[in-house]
Amino acid sequence: GAGGAARGVIAPLLAERPRDLTIANRTVERARRLEEHFGPGVRACPYEALSGRRFDIVINATSASLAGSLPPLPEGAYAEGSLAYDMMYGKGETPFLALARQHGAARLADGLGLLVEQAAEAGLDLVRDAEPARRAHPRVHIGQEPPGQHDLAAHARAGLGYVAREPASL
Repeated sequence: GAGGAARGVIAPLLAERPRDLTIANRTVERARRLEEHFGPGVRACPYEALSGRRFDIVINATSASLAGSLPPLPEGAYAEGSLAYDMMYGKGETPFLALARQHGAARLADGLGLLVEQAAEAGLDLVRDAEPARRAHPRVHIGQEPPGQHDLAAHARAGLGYVAREPASL
């Protein structure tokens, strides 16, 4: 995807210095805007251009899971030991994560940890004491402070929650 969710995770991922960061979107122009904004190291393409490529981390930043549908990823997109991360969450596995498991993703994580961390950081009245909420979800980071942008890739690799913040200048 190439919307706000994708925009919010690109900088933290680039901070980890990946060899390549590819943004696939059904509307390639939107992906190209992100490519232009973030510059070197970011590549925009249509989903069809992913064919024959394998990725260590595949992040679903689309809203497809909300409707129970899938982004059109090709088979074989998951490298050995890869992580599939769906920024959405639901009761049980999302369709994206179920398909990722079938296609060989070694690790799966959903966006529930993201929600808990964002709520804790925002200080919502629903989460008056963030630590019990964090402990209730085993995939969520537990520490002195919620992880920041620089921790995103490490937390995604571990299948932990994180806070995706979009810098004000974007």
